[in-house]
Order: sequence, then structure tokens, then C-alpha cells
Amino acid sequence: MQFSSFCFGLTVFVALSSQTMANSPMSPASVHTNPEAVNKPEFIPEYITAEQIQAFEEFEQLAQSGKEPAYLTKASHFLKHPLYPYAQAEYLKSTLSIDKKVVINQFIGQYSGAPFTNALQHKWLNYLAANTFHDAFIAAYAPGVSVKLDCQYLQIQIDNGHLVEQLDEQIYQVWLSQSSLPKRCDTVLDAWSDAGLMTSKRILERTKLAIKHNNPRLADYLAKQLDDQDRYLAKMWKLAIKSPRRVIQPGFWLDYSTEEFEILNHVSSKLVFANPERFNSWWSTVRSKFKQSGHVGLIDKKVAIALAVNGAPTALTKLNQIESELVDESVKQWRISAALRTGDWQQVLNTAKSMPEWLQVDPGVVFWRARAEFELHQSDWALLQLKEVAERRDYYGFLAAQFLGIDVSIRHEPLNVAQEQLQAYSEDDGFQRAITLFRYGRLLDARKEWNLLVEHYDDRALETMAYLAAEQGWHDRPIFTLSQVGYLNDIELRFPLAYEEVIVSAAKQTNMPPSLLFAVARRESSFVPDAFSSAGAAGLMQLKPSTASFVAKRRVSRNQLFQPERNVQLGAKYLARLMAKTDQNPVLTLAAYNAGIHKVERWLPNEPMTADAWIETVPYKETRNYIKAIYAYDLVYQARLGQRSTLLADLTKLAVEPEI
Repeated sequence: MQFSSFCFGLTVFVALSSQTMANSPMSPASVHTNPEAVNKPEFIPEYITAEQIQAFEEFEQLAQSGKEPAYLTKASHFLKHPLYPYAQAEYLKSTLSIDKKVVINQFIGQYSGAPFTNALQHKWLNYLAANTFHDAFIAAYAPGVSVKLDCQYLQIQIDNGHLVEQLDEQIYQVWLSQSSLPKRCDTVLDAWSDAGLMTSKRILERTKLAIKHNNPRLADYLAKQLDDQDRYLAKMWKLAIKSPRRVIQPGFWLDYSTEEFEILNHVSSKLVFANPERFNSWWSTVRSKFKQSGHVGLIDKKVAIALAVNGAPTALTKLNQIESELVDESVKQWRISAALRTGDWQQVLNTAKSMPEWLQVDPGVVFWRARAEFELHQSDWALLQLKEVAERRDYYGFLAAQFLGIDVSIRHEPLNVAQEQLQAYSEDDGFQRAITLFRYGRLLDARKEWNLLVEHYDDRALETMAYLAAEQGWHDRPIFTLSQVGYLNDIELRFPLAYEEVIVSAAKQTNMPPSLLFAVARRESSFVPDAFSSAGAAGLMQLKPSTASFVAKRRVSRNQLFQPERNVQLGAKYLARLMAKTDQNPVLTLAAYNAGIHKVERWLPNEPMTADAWIETVPYKETRNYIKAIYAYDLVYQARLGQRSTLLADLTKLAVEPEI
């Protein structure tokens, strides 16, 4: 289940650390808080009772009402409240006046980028434009608030005597949109066109943009303004995107030009993965014709990877023919995968050894090269390499350790946060707003405030704030923030025992290891309780309402899935159900949780494979990384909980059969 959040991007790191730490391995007893961080400062002691939260919400409502005297009377009671700027922004929005120009501009400048200023800035600029306060508008203007306001600014500049040529790039960037523009832009664009700056090549770029984003009405409107050659290209773009199979039919291509190769390169991914053998057959007949107009190696690479994903016998040969400058992580992955599919350790060894020099240090390449060497010769070199890999705190490190029958190397180095740093950053206005919003349950604005902190502070400050957030029970911020700043060694902060009571209870009810439920929640949502994905999955364990309803045998709404206890209970039951469907195979269970049981059934091997090898053959990168991450996270949480689980035991011995 691919997680995304509505206010931040989520990057999930399969690697728990990029290198070995000097500290001793972490055991449950040795996981500790940095002793320098004792006597933590008390902060935000007020404003957290239900009565105080209600009082502030009523104050905000008063600010929104526009009742100026009543608001100003009450304001004195809330001046020191961390969220006072939110109420002040509402008050200024509800009482806009040119007489408040200085106050409003200063407020927006002081809190630039904060969640509460965006709506105020938008309303303020619209007010100034509507009332023809042009000088005030120019002074207050900031690009990107809205397209309509951008065009208003450009029109005022033209009216003030600026040449359209001077504004060319600004107008072009506003105009180059996949969507239709507001009427406010018409006069600006007319002047731009009259100056000869709306060229056919530029119109073609916007036409392509509209086609790619499925806006045929705009694309057709723009195409009418193109010259003959560009109109023909626009028609080809439209046909190719609407029905990619057209591109391999006779007569589609006119002259195999650079412009036509761009079309092919854009649509070929969808086409080649739909039927790699058919596309490869067609490509072999036209490749030479495109050779002078485009980098045909780009298409060769797609064909080779698609064949590998499909398990074609010719895949490894094709992959080895890819131009060296195009070899990347995906090529490496599918070369290893294709070699493993053969079941021939010599082929695996040869493939690993043939990787470019820069990939020879890749942990996956090192592991599989050493593993193949060990299977073939049981050499001391292979054993030494596997022991070195086993020192890593990541998927391949853990895999190597379990293969060798030694303890995995989980190492913990707590953040070194001094008392004065805790005190200083706990008093930061932006930090206090973020924490208070979190405590009030206003999670979206809380995360937006946190993102501003990330933009404005250095890594050391953010480490301190991450620690403070964890102390307040805001566990997802340290996970994201420490990954962003590159500090991966505080295992307590990066793998918190969040929602412990809920998760342990669900584990007991379903006979699932609590470490696995922690690992799934950590990977799925990073413990963001209101997380939801573009696919409709919601909550800690990212369940779709349809899946949750099926498991619960009654309707479950998305809002119910935002309740941690309900979400984890259903997620644990769903995992248990998948375990039963996959014949108690945990690797297939995790793959099914991520991609669906029917896809997993299609991915099963023709011959039995060990689980570690099968994982490398999974077609979806997201699912491969998902399984690897859960495997690693589960071992970390076993250490954190002081519990052993054999569910995700040695993947080098666990079998994946052709049928389940």
C-alpha cells in the first residue's frame, strides 16, 4: 500500500543505517535515553486542558466573526498563547481595510509561509485588486498565491508602462499550464501574443502538457493555433497517449524524427510492460530508423527490464547489452533477478562480478556475489565478505547475519542533546505552535508548522526538536526529521514503541508477533494516525475501507480507520487472514498486504525458490522494498521489545513454492 500524506512527502528508508556504528550492539536492556537530556524543560504547560482548548476555539470564532471591539477586548487574555497568530490572522481576514495596510503587510511578512498567513494573503491581495489599490497591491504582491493574482500583477505592470518583452518569462511561466487560465489573464495574454511571443513551438509545449494531463478540450483549442508541422506532432501526441498501441501499427510514424522519438519514448513504458515480447519484436524492425533521431538505448533499456519483469529467458542477455552509461539501480536489480531466476549460482556470480565498478560496493551486489561464491566454493573470501555485510544495519546485513547464523547487528547511538539546547528550542515560537497544534489534535496545521521549522533550521537544531517532539508523544516527526537530516543511529527515536498498548493487544488477539505489527505500522504510516493514500488507504496500518469492511464483516468508514485502536485491530486481523491464505508464509503475506493476494499468486515462481531470492524477482519495486523494510523493521522491534519471533526467520532457508 503506497503511503502518501496530504501535507508532506514520505520517503521510506529500507536501510536503517548506511554504515556500522562504533557502539556495542543494542539489546533491549541497553536502549536508553541520553543521560544529558535529563531534567527536560517543562514547556507549554498551559493551554492543554479541554476547557482551555475550548476557550481558545471560541476566541478564534470571535476573530472570524469580525466583531472588532469584542475581539480586541478578549485578545489581551490570549497574547501569550502559542496559537495567538492563528486568531489574529482570522481577525485581520474578517476586518480587511486599506487603513490596516501596514499591519497586515507586517503580519504576512513576519509569518511568511505559515499556515495561517496563506488564506489571509490571498484574501488581502484580492481585496486590494478589487478596490483598485494598485500601488498597495504591487507592494503586497507575492508570486504564486494564485494564477489570477499573478495575472493581475502583470496587468498592472503593463498598465504602468513595462514592456511586454520585459515580462516575457513571467508571462510564459503563468501561461504554461495544463489547465485553462482565469479570464483575468486574457488581456495580458493578448498583449503577449500581439508582441509575437506566443510562438508555435511554445504553444506545442503547452499542448503536449495538456495532452499528458488528460485535458483534451484545452489541447484541441491550442492545436488550432499551431502551424502545420507542429499541429501534426500534436495530433501524434494525442493519438499515442490515447491509444499507445497505435505507435506499433504500420503508417503511424512519418519521418522518425527527434520530435517523433520523444513521443515514442514517452508512451513506450506503458506499451512495453503490457506485452514486452510483442514490443521487442516491433522495436527490432524500427530501431535503426530511430537511431539518428534519438537515444535508442533508452528504449533498449525499457525492453530489457520489461522482459526481466516478465521472466523471459532472453532477459539477462538483453540486460547485459544495455549501454554502460544507462546502467543504474534498476538495471542492477533486474540483472540480479534474472540471474537468480535461472537457479544457477555460477550465473549469479558472473552477473554480480560483471557489474560496473561503482556498483561493486552496492550491498545487494556484495551480498549476492558472496552468497554465490559461498554456495559454489564455500571459500574463505565469501565467508569474510558475508561477515562484513552482516555488520551492516540494513536488509542485506540482517540477511547475511541470519545466513551465517549470527546475531544481527542492531546498534543504537542516542542523540546527544544538551540541556541548554532543549531549553532554547522548546521556547521557539514556531516549535511551540507546532506542538500546541499537535496537542490540540489539529494535525494538518501541526505538520505544516513543522515543515517550516525544517526549512529554516540547521540539522543540529532539528535533531533537538525531533527529540522534544518525541517527548511530547509526537512520534512521526522524529522518524521523518532524523531521516531528512541523516541521523539514522538513534533507534529509540526512529523506531518508537508508539501506540504500544493498542498494538500489543491486537497482537494477542490475532496471535501475531507484536514486532511485526509495529514494523507494518512503522512502514505504512510512520505512526501518523490520520495518514491516507491516493489509493484510499487510511490510518496507522493503511487499510482501505473496503478491505476493513470485509475483515470486520460490517461497514467501516475512513473516519473509523483514523481511530488507532480500530485500525490496528483490523490490520492485524487482515494480516492473520493473509497468513492463512499463503500457507503461513510471512514473505508472501507481506507481499499480499502491499500489492494484493491475486498479484502475489501471479508472481509465484515456476520452481521452488528461497524467499530471499524470490523477493528480488517481485515485479513491483515498491513491494520489493516493502518486504525488505518490514523484515528489517521486525528485527529492530524484536530487539526493542526484548522478544524473539521466528515468523520472519532466515529468508535464505524459507521456501516460496509455485502454488499456495
